[in-house]
This record gives sequence, C-alpha cells and structure tokens, in this order.
Amino acid sequence: MGKELIAEYVPYGVTHAEYQKTWAVFCAKRDTESRNQLVLWNQKLLQFTVSAYASRLPNGIRYEDIVGYAQIGLIEALERYDPRMETAFSTYAVIMMRGTVEDGISRAMGISRRIYHRLRQDERIRERLKNMTGREPSEEEIALEMGIPAAIYSRFKRRTEMILRDGFSADEIVCRISIPETALTRKETVQELCQLVEQLPAEERALLHHVIWKGESLRKAGRETGISRYRAASIYKKTIADLRRQMEKKGLYAG
Repeated sequence: MGKELIAEYVPYGVTHAEYQKTWAVFCAKRDTESRNQLVLWNQKLLQFTVSAYASRLPNGIRYEDIVGYAQIGLIEALERYDPRMETAFSTYAVIMMRGTVEDGISRAMGISRRIYHRLRQDERIRERLKNMTGREPSEEEIALEMGIPAAIYSRFKRRTEMILRDGFSADEIVCRISIPETALTRKETVQELCQLVEQLPAEERALLHHVIWKGESLRKAGRETGISRYRAASIYKKTIADLRRQMEKKGLYAG
C-alpha cells in the first residue's frame, strides 16, 4: 500500500490491525471479497451519513432510496480512495456518499443538484428563523439570511414551485398538446398526435396513458408506473414539450 491507511474511524467490532490488513489486500488486488468486507464494515458510517437526510425526505422518496444512493457512493469511495491522499477514508467516504445521495434525490425530483442545494438551504434557514421568531419568516428575511436580493429569492421560489408541483388536471394537460382548429382538421391533428405518442419510450407513454386517458394526477400516475411524483412531473414536462415541438415542426401547431 506504500503508506498506512489514515484511519480516524475504525468500524465497531473490527481491530485496527484487521482493518488495515483488509485495506492492504484490497489496494493490492482490488478483489471483490475484500471490497465487500469493507462495504459491510462501513455500514454504520453509511447510516450516519444518510441520517442527515432521513428526517426531511422529499415526498415520493423513501429512506431505502437514499440508502441505495449512499451505497453507490460508498463503493465509489472504496474504488477511488488512495491512502496517499493523506485524508481519512471516513472523511472521503462521507463526502462521496453525500454527493451520490444528493445527486439521486435531485434526479428523482427532476431538478439540478444546484437547485436541490438551494432548496435545502432554504429549508434550514426557514426552520431556524421560525424557531427563533415563533412565526413563518417572510421572503425578505430568508433572502437576507441567504445573502441574496429578495427579488432573486422570490423568482427562485416561483420557479421551483413550478418544477415541483405535482401536476395538472387531465383537461389542462390535453390543452398543452391540443392543436387549434386552424391549419388542419381536428381529426388529422389527433391522428398525427397519436402516432407521435406511439413512438414515445414505454415509460413516457405509460405516464401519458395514466394522466390523459385515465385522468389521474401525476402523483397517482407515478405510483402506478413505479416512479416518484417528482420524476413523473419531470417526465411529463419534457414529454409535453417534445410533443409540442414535433407538432410545430410538422406545421400542425402555431404555438
């Protein structure tokens, strides 16, 4: 290994010598057996990491989901860690696990990791100010704590609320992709639209089926198709935009 592993944290029930030996074998061979042993030994560290997210999970995301995201981060940390970094593996692993957890949550919500970070910051500040004042803080107070102009914070809130809202009625969704009576007849338009829908990937087609033809909310449609409501909202938004773009290219929709 060239240098002893810097181990500020040694898993409970494992001797320092045994931990170092397993690390030495893994660094030399990169074998599955020693890697799996290290993953097993570091489950307490993983549980500690995900506990920071467990009490404030977004709707539609389960505790088991973030544990899975963290497992990916732990394995990546094992694969990438080099004792020559002069950083404890525990420190490096926690950073990696936090990254994969936040990436996983932001993807499931259909937002960027940057926006997710800002939402988390907003949530923490809101909670702290509420505990201090005994009331809901104003947008101006939160913006001041975040160090940004109130107008920018207000715009951020409006945009994220649009992203995170859990759907429209079936009529509103149909209006998003329906075509005015102008250029072509309604029959021709619907036929073309149905052909485009048939060409969609299975996940997108199934979601539209539940929302438009069965009249379900995105929350219920997501549950029926096995995805979170945030993922459903993201797929819906992209699918509707793509359909409208394709109809515009065919001259069937004037926007």
